[in-house]
Amino acid sequence: MLSTAQLCNYSNEGYVFVPELLPLAEISAVMTQLPELCTLERPEVIFEKDSQTVRSLMNIHTYSKAADKLIRNQSIIDPVKQILDSDVYVFQCILNLKRAFAGDIWQWHQDFGTWHRDDEMPEPRAMNIAVYLD
Repeated sequence: MLSTAQLCNYSNEGYVFVPELLPLAEISAVMTQLPELCTLERPEVIFEKDSQTVRSLMNIHTYSKAADKLIRNQSIIDPVKQILDSDVYVFQCILNLKRAFAGDIWQWHQDFGTWHRDDEMPEPRAMNIAVYLD
């Protein structure tokens, strides 16, 4: 659970950074699978403009047990429930790969308008969770 100071930081800054939150074994399990996952022929594997460099693995939790276990770790779930004061669910899980010297820049943003229109997200009660794997 987040401390009072962390909750205050979230309230004031809109984010909280928690280093070393997740077990290294769970992160390593996802990293070990990456080479194989990047070779899958699935619509969820998104490429850069060069059609060779993998840019994203969309909804990776649906086809990687390691990613599913990582994203559902109580160390992530409990603080999110604490902040939102409700039960939560995984709406979307994307593993973004930014290869050195390859690919376009990332424009980080919130997508409620798109999620509401295209994916029928009912209301703007979403939280972005970033897990730095490497």
